[in-house]
Amino acid sequence: MKKQIDVKTLFIRFAYWLGAIMDLLVAGSMFLYVFFELNIGMGFPVATVETKFMLIAGMALMIGWTVLLIWGDRKPIERRHILLITAFPVVFIYLLGELIVYLLGESIQTLNELILFQIIRSVLIIIFVIAFILAEKQHRKKKDSQ
Repeated sequence: MKKQIDVKTLFIRFAYWLGAIMDLLVAGSMFLYVFFELNIGMGFPVATVETKFMLIAGMALMIGWTVLLIWGDRKPIERRHILLITAFPVVFIYLLGELIVYLLGESIQTLNELILFQIIRSVLIIIFVIAFILAEKQHRKKKDSQ
């Protein structure tokens, strides 16, 4: 007898892994920029001691969040709130902050880069929220059946 694939749980786990992979990619690009001054399309500021220090702090947080999302995936329903916290405040504040900096005229990004990153972040927020809602429904269904 074959085990039926639960599409909803698969989507929830996809959200965890999508976030983890995105964070790891950003952390990797920070690493390359800080230590080798390779800017691979992330729009980092000019490499100074100060910006490198801030990027190292950001890199540590990105790696930490990567690990948190992978940990969440181990028990995707029980740890569903990680998805919501990832969407709000983490990704949303990043999206909002980047937009405000651009509108204040202090951004180093082009308008096209801003639009691309805003679309990516908006899609991530939507995916995380949908995954959280699905996980919450599964949690309630399991709780009600007990």
